Amino acid sequence: MKTVLLVEDRQEDVLLMKRVCDRLAAGILLRVAGDYESAINYLTKRGAYADPNANPPPDLILLDIRLPFGSGHEILAWLRKRPEFAFVPVVMFSSSSDASDINRAYSLGANSYLQKPINFDDFKQTVPLILKYWLELNQSPGADP
Repeated sequence: MKTVLLVEDRQEDVLLMKRVCDRLAAGILLRVAGDYESAINYLTKRGAYADPNANPPPDLILLDIRLPFGSGHEILAWLRKRPEFAFVPVVMFSSSSDASDINRAYSLGANSYLQKPINFDDFKQTVPLILKYWLELNQSPGADP
C-alpha cells in the first residue's frame, strides 16, 4: 500500500482527490492535511497524527501553495532540510500558474509542479497519471532493488 499525503485546504479539491483515489482502488492510502501546521504534525507524528500505523510516512506528497498558517513553499523548504524526507517526491499541485511560484517551488527542491485541473473530468484524467508515474513508474534514489 502506497501513502499519499495531500496538503490541501480547499474541501472541493480534497473531495475530488478522494473520489479519484476511490475509483482507482489501486492500494493508495490517501491522507489529508488541511494547513501548514497539520502537515508538519503529520510528518513529525505529533498530535492527531501520532499513530504511525494510521499515518504512515508518505510515498508521495501533493502540496498546494496557498495554505492557512503558512505556505506550501514553507513546507517544502522544511522538508528539504530533513534527511528522512530527502527521497520523498514532492509534487506542487496548485492552481497558480505564476512563474514566480513555479520557480520558487523548483528552487526549493520540488520534484514537479503541476497546475490543478479546473473541472472534474480533467482532474479525474490527470490525477491517475500523476499517481501512476510517481508511485509505480518513477525509480527513486535510495530504493531497494
